[in-house]
Amino acid sequence: MIVKQDSFIDQATGLQFRQNHVQDERYDLVGIGPRAGIINLRKFPVISIERVEWYDGTKWHQAVQSDPQDPNTLALSGNFASAEPFYFYPEKARVEFYRLRTTQRRQGLRISYTWGKAVPPPFIQDLSRSMAAYQVQKYWAGQFSIAEDVSEWRRVMSADIERLFWQAGVKASGWVG
Repeated sequence: MIVKQDSFIDQATGLQFRQNHVQDERYDLVGIGPRAGIINLRKFPVISIERVEWYDGTKWHQAVQSDPQDPNTLALSGNFASAEPFYFYPEKARVEFYRLRTTQRRQGLRISYTWGKAVPPPFIQDLSRSMAAYQVQKYWAGQFSIAEDVSEWRRVMSADIERLFWQAGVKASGWVG
């Protein structure tokens, strides 16, 4: 019931308040200019990157998240001869390669990552719980309680859900008033 309400909230606000996983999203790699070697991921906010691979025209090669100036990375470079180092900027949802500038074909880069909110904001959790409680009460209404009490509870819950939806829309849009 709560998952159904979470989906409704996501649809109504146009935002995702849950954690999502993207499997093998493909990108073209820009080879020249100020954006050379930079990939801006499509989904935001990015929590973690599971895998980055690039295609050389014959096979897929693994890229590793590391700093090429780090002595530990240099020591491991013999183990990962074809591994391409990259750095991940989670606040910008950006992957930046150190050496790799172009691949042999379009869509020659694939990335798997997790995006969304690790934990939904408290007001979204309250909204989801309130909506689920309202649906349960609507199903069982009048069977175990007095009709006047049910009507009063419905009125209070409707006002609470309306307030939380307004809060979700305002906070999600970043408006401060």
